[in-house]
Amino acid sequence: TGCLNRFALRNRFETLLSNLSIDVAFVEFTLKDHIDIISLFGNHTFEELLKEIVKMMGEKFEGMDLYHIKDEQIVIMYPNIDMKDVLESVNSMMETFRRPIIIDNNNIYVKFKAVISNIKQEEFDTITTLEIERRNNAAYQSIKDFIDKDVQIYDPVMDGVVLAQKQLEEDLKKALHNNELVQYIQPQYSLTENRIVGFESLLRWDNPKYFDKSIQNVVELAEQKGYMLDMAKIIVNNTFDLAKKLEKYNVSISLNLSPIQIIQAGFVSDLISKFEEYELKEGSIALEITETFLMRNFALVNEKLKILKRAGFKIHLDDFCTGYSSMKYLKDLPVDSIKIDQEFVKYVNTNKVNKSIVSCITTLAKELNLEVIAEGVENTSQRDTIKKIGCKIIQGYLIGKAMTYEQAVELLEKKK
Repeated sequence: TGCLNRFALRNRFETLLSNLSIDVAFVEFTLKDHIDIISLFGNHTFEELLKEIVKMMGEKFEGMDLYHIKDEQIVIMYPNIDMKDVLESVNSMMETFRRPIIIDNNNIYVKFKAVISNIKQEEFDTITTLEIERRNNAAYQSIKDFIDKDVQIYDPVMDGVVLAQKQLEEDLKKALHNNELVQYIQPQYSLTENRIVGFESLLRWDNPKYFDKSIQNVVELAEQKGYMLDMAKIIVNNTFDLAKKLEKYNVSISLNLSPIQIIQAGFVSDLISKFEEYELKEGSIALEITETFLMRNFALVNEKLKILKRAGFKIHLDDFCTGYSSMKYLKDLPVDSIKIDQEFVKYVNTNKVNKSIVSCITTLAKELNLEVIAEGVENTSQRDTIKKIGCKIIQGYLIGKAMTYEQAVELLEKKK
């Protein structure tokens, strides 16, 4: 990109600060999902995209130093007379990024998160680039999972987020050893058969401290720290056990596959062996894979999915249409069902675009002879609209929240 890099920033750091007589803000822009962009458009296009991004930043932050410290991260050293001015400039840059960037005739939408560490003059003699990176990381951790928050100023309170993450890791190690991870199941209801036809297996942490917390953070931590494969064994065993217990009700149970699982050598054969060990019926287990991960590793994953399909598993494509686009791949995939993300279902009665998307997905599925499962159905109005569109299976609080095996049996008996 022609930018200075992290090493240049470290080498020039003391000199840069010694020439300043005002506070300085270090603004770090992180490009989200950059791996997906590389996978879809290739390295050359991604490099050209980075050059264009740097050019746009250079125009917005004219006269300021830009440092390209990682593929997905650019730091700007912003002389800070007024934090309000810094925020206005950063928000203006973020607004510019909401429009597509055209590279090689491709309209590429980029998503950034920006964090700001303000360094006071009195800190100049003691501050280091490592400390700035630490502060920026703490600020980033505090907003990385929020859809509607893209800019954050570092505050010492955020250090607690990092400490909490360390404590979470220690507690997770204990949970794996003490069998605290359990499976709850959420029902899926057929609007045409008027019965529960399946469940989604959802991981829960049987610990009062974490039971009501988002399990997604736990899964992400497990993937980052290398615990995912141990966790995956627990999830598979628990889910297969539930499927066997519920066999007489003629339902399937779906479980989400982690990217780390499916690309692991031997995973497919181990899963098939476990399926045979439990003597499960064909179609009793559905494997869910997200569209985003599929787009990154299409050829490898598609071949593994075909093997699993032949072995008797159903395949579900989760969060359909929330990534870049899987339309052109869909005809080649061995999928049985596609799941419509709850964000589309949530506004199906109030937003024409969302209703059109749900309708288009359902029509496409019919033409490809696929089932459609609408997630996040919470009320009868959403159910009626979904049914009128032609979607046959719904999942959400209207039918039931994630529940224990005993609660599932009670519901199945009631819904007979």
